[in-house]
Amino acid sequence: MKTGVRVADAMTTTPKFIHPTATLKQCAEQMKKENIGSLLVLENDKLLGIVTETDLIQKVITENVDTSIQVSSIMTTSLTPITSEADIYEALKLMQQNQVTRLPVIDNKKLVGILTIKDVIKVQPQIIEWLIEKHRLSEST
Repeated sequence: MKTGVRVADAMTTTPKFIHPTATLKQCAEQMKKENIGSLLVLENDKLLGIVTETDLIQKVITENVDTSIQVSSIMTTSLTPITSEADIYEALKLMQQNQVTRLPVIDNKKLVGILTIKDVIKVQPQIIEWLIEKHRLSEST
């Protein structure tokens, strides 16, 4: 299914990032300051991973990990990239298949943005209705 809306139409073109040697405390402080739920981990313009609120809760708080350790010790490194020209529907399918809510947007091996589920909802609010309906159908089978 094509929506006619490209990833480029919805993505955040200035994603926030952090260096892998930053501490978990610095990461959490930056996320709070920026009012965001994730930070891409970059070193020398190379995307290494992502740290999300979920990572901080599941890998740090619940495990009582010292927040002075480096971001690289808990970041998620298995990323699912997408191109800016892909259709939003394709992005949603990737998110669903990989059980993620954020996709780094990569064009010509270069990070050009990030697409979050919130970005998708902003440009395609009717997708929520479609997802709810799809969920209802899958529950009834």
